[in-house]
Amino acid sequence: RIVRSRLVDGAPRDPYDVLGLPQGASKATARQAWKALVRASHPDVLQARGVPPEAMKLAERRMQLINEAWADISARQTA
Repeated sequence: RIVRSRLVDGAPRDPYDVLGLPQGASKATARQAWKALVRASHPDVLQARGVPPEAMKLAERRMQLINEAWADISARQTA
């Protein structure tokens, strides 16, 4: 329930919060955090660990949020 509420409550999410970073973290730091979260949270990795199918939808949503956060930070710091 807690995980679900964090992922599907519809509240706007700050990309730095999603990646577990302080505001204004460098692009390099954000990329490192993104890569670490992808390695730990990717649905394929979780499936290989035997995560139940109902949890896979949450994992997919989490990956979407992680990737969107990285794209947002990357675009902000490139522009």
